[in-house]
Amino acid sequence: MSEADSKNVEADDGLKDSLAPIHEECLTLGMILASYLDDMGEGVSAQVGVIPEEIDQMRYEFRHAPSLAEASVAEIRCAVAITVCSAAFAGLVFQKRRGKPSQLKLLGTGQVKVEDLQRTYQPAYFAERIAEAIFCSKEISGKLFDAIVVLLYQKIFELPVFNTEVKGKFAYLTHNGK
Repeated sequence: MSEADSKNVEADDGLKDSLAPIHEECLTLGMILASYLDDMGEGVSAQVGVIPEEIDQMRYEFRHAPSLAEASVAEIRCAVAITVCSAAFAGLVFQKRRGKPSQLKLLGTGQVKVEDLQRTYQPAYFAERIAEAIFCSKEISGKLFDAIVVLLYQKIFELPVFNTEVKGKFAYLTHNGK
């Protein structure tokens, strides 16, 4: 091996080491979402667990995650769905070329409002992107987006700024399908 090849291998290892925690975090979020889908019932988890032809492309997205070998198909597809939503949210936040980034407001209906641009995006906007990325129907991707929104709300309401009364009301609403 030449000296140049040796340096390229070292650079690749450094890149792998820096990406591993990011890939692992994405995969962990996918595992949380897949577990939530299992708890939800409705058969969404089983449909997300079906192996598409493109699963190797999806695995490649998280190739540096240490737990990738143990991840189920549903967990990988859920991780991709979360990544797609995250990228869509980031695209909405940073769509202006100048000035401060836009603020997003997550409405209770699953809509996302870009505050300063006065635009509202329907859940179908995100579901369509998820469907394309994980090769599923728009119905399933819509349910995935709904689950992502609920989990996002749960993470927000876990913040210490919210008192137990607010947290209790949120838990009641999410468990009773409101």
